[in-house]
Amino acid sequence: MCYLTRLIGCVTVTLFCSLPQAAAQESVPGEYVVVMRRNAVNIAEINALGTDAKGDWKKGLAERLLPDRDAEVIQLVGLVNAVGIRVPAEKIAPAGQPRVELMAATNEEVLLVEPNFIYYQDQTTSPDPEIPQMWFLGPIQAQPAWQVRNSSEGVVVAVIDTGVYLQHEDLADQIWVNEIEQSGEQHDDDDDNQFVDDVHGFDFFNSDPDPSADFVTRENGVQEFESHGTHVAGTIGAMGDNGKGIVGISRKITIMPIKALGGPRGSGDTINLIAAIDYAVQNGATIINASWGGWRSLAGDGTNGTRLRSHNQDDCAEQGSFVRKVCLAVGWKACLFAWKTKR
Repeated sequence: MCYLTRLIGCVTVTLFCSLPQAAAQESVPGEYVVVMRRNAVNIAEINALGTDAKGDWKKGLAERLLPDRDAEVIQLVGLVNAVGIRVPAEKIAPAGQPRVELMAATNEEVLLVEPNFIYYQDQTTSPDPEIPQMWFLGPIQAQPAWQVRNSSEGVVVAVIDTGVYLQHEDLADQIWVNEIEQSGEQHDDDDDNQFVDDVHGFDFFNSDPDPSADFVTRENGVQEFESHGTHVAGTIGAMGDNGKGIVGISRKITIMPIKALGGPRGSGDTINLIAAIDYAVQNGATIINASWGGWRSLAGDGTNGTRLRSHNQDDCAEQGSFVRKVCLAVGWKACLFAWKTKR
């Protein structure tokens, strides 16, 4: 049976056959993550189609999964063979008709359906401007570790967060560069990775190629630049030995900024977060840092917090589980991720 487990420094996220939650987790109204059976639909192949053909296919799939519900496919994620779907509020559960979750879950092409859950930036960190104030260096024994090795050339860490200040004096030389896009034509997808002009990563929150932090107005009215992603990136890999600011756990490493959280609450949804993970893997990240969580509960009828199996109760055993180990906290022993499935 699949479940959510928190490990030391890591979280193992099972995307299939999760148990119902005791309390409903907050989600984007009318949006769902639908994982398709690979023997029925190959999302990676669909993603490679031209714009017109892909658009026609998305319209056709939305109608097949949710006929007469005005559904729209809003995201394709090849890595987990999933789509994000949006349904108008009045079409979610019309009088006398089944809810859209049940309709999709009973479709033979579908392996799993769940709401588009919302996640939030981790609140456990705060900016530390100088090395003497970096309290965590002692507990993780960074100093003796640095005597053995203090850099990680060739390692690419994807920071999926609120965006990164790309020009920061301690980070500018550590930022990942998509060299094909950097030397290519503007407004063209030069490397054919389905993302245009993604020179330093991508912003899934705003759907643009600039993964920089935004200037936002918080719920309490405070206006400020988002800092969480920049702080996380600095903790991992602020440039060392440059006489400026702080030093990262690794003094030489590559940071791939991917913005998937933002807005007044520093939040993001499942569809964009799995798309961000997909982007990181497809573009060469060796480690993913995900300093976010999602347990802001809401009152409701319970359906909002329930992940639905497809009609076959044995699908987990037959298909295998997609399991992603994602780093939650930076330590000397980083958690490398593995992605395994039985085809």
